[in-house]
Amino acid sequence: MTLWLANRTSSRVAAAITFSDRSLCGGEGGDYHVRGWWNIDPGARIQVDSRDLADVGRFWYSHGHSVAGETAPSGFQYACPPQRFDRCWLIWSSDGIPRFFKEHVVTGDDLTINFT
Repeated sequence: MTLWLANRTSSRVAAAITFSDRSLCGGEGGDYHVRGWWNIDPGARIQVDSRDLADVGRFWYSHGHSVAGETAPSGFQYACPPQRFDRCWLIWSSDGIPRFFKEHVVTGDDLTINFT
């Protein structure tokens, strides 16, 4: 059971994810954990989480951007800092650029998020 991020573009993609994490981010943290950045080369596929995804939560979210574009506007937005980060959704500083996240629903053993 694994979460994969795959770059199907011709440019390097910087990616971030968020997922339910009540044990670490409950209450003031907004119940969601957000992590980034993974820099993914064109054509590459990387493993970013090896837990049982369905046990973590049914909904996962991703953001990706490159020189060619970024995740389309959606209802989920987070101010991502420029450096690597690992924090709770509602506990953050103003050091980031607002980035949109796309929702993904876990329906099987693995989830591959393709950046196109």
